[in-house]
Amino acid sequence: MLLFCAVARADFSYQSRVQINGSEPVTVTRAIKGLRMAILTHKHTEVIDLDSQTITDIDYSKKTYAVIPFATWKKALDDAAAHAPRETGFRVSTRPGGGSASKPIGILNAAESVIDMAGASGALNINIDTWLETIPGYEQMHDFIDRLAAKLGYPFAAGLGQQALRVPDSLPGLDAAIKQWNQSVGAPIDTTIRIASPQKSIMEVSIHLGKFGGGAQQAALFNVPDGFKKVDGSVP
Repeated sequence: MLLFCAVARADFSYQSRVQINGSEPVTVTRAIKGLRMAILTHKHTEVIDLDSQTITDIDYSKKTYAVIPFATWKKALDDAAAHAPRETGFRVSTRPGGGSASKPIGILNAAESVIDMAGASGALNINIDTWLETIPGYEQMHDFIDRLAAKLGYPFAAGLGQQALRVPDSLPGLDAAIKQWNQSVGAPIDTTIRIASPQKSIMEVSIHLGKFGGGAQQAALFNVPDGFKKVDGSVP
């Protein structure tokens, strides 16, 4: 048991390129150190702390930081879901990809997995198409997502909190689909998430992972720099 805990909380990092509805891709680096994750972009870092149940937003251009409790995000997600049309009875199905059994992605040879989620009324459908490959250490990310999802749900834990707020009626189905997705064996090298109604596509998110790294992560990535001013924070 002690060995398992030590492995589950090992350090790990990777980079993701995220594109939403064909917009300009955003590059994000995620680093895990114990029970904390740092999410780094060009001018900001968010530090998610499972122990203190807080999210610290560090703004390097303004030299400020804000600390947002998990409870604030949870209320925003719950309020959005409460005021949205309720699509219930989502059905989840998982299947291998319909094309080739595998394909090369860089130096990797990935296998396709498809998760389909259909609402009972047929008004909303969610599709997650993923190419998976074994990456030593990525199990740390699966573990962190599970732990964070227990507090804030799987859409937020997978980095789709703001997107979920834009389509709140997708929250129940998206939560179930991403939970299934996070149970996949291997790292999701290339993933496309589609949320659609019979009439139109509502949202499409493309995520590509790379630059995986194990070993100790720098403690400075997870700490507020000296001299930064604390300000009030809120859900974006």
